[in-house]
This record gives sequence, structure tokens and C-alpha cells, in this order.
Amino acid sequence: MACLAHSCGLRPDGRVHCWGDDQRGQATPPTS
Repeated sequence: MACLAHSCGLRPDGRVHCWGDDQRGQATPPTS
């Protein structure tokens, strides 16, 4: 997943990793 100021990807172990601008919490992966 990618947007203008942040991106997220899936790690080999299945976890989500996000980076970039997080002004509104959009780069914080959801927890289950």
C-alpha cells in the first residue's frame, strides 16, 4: 500500500510495517 506521504508493506513473517508521514495515524498498522 502506498500513498503520497506514507507506505505500508508486509514483512516475510506476516507482520505489517509502515513508514512515512503519520500526522493522522494513517501509517500506524491496525492491531488485532
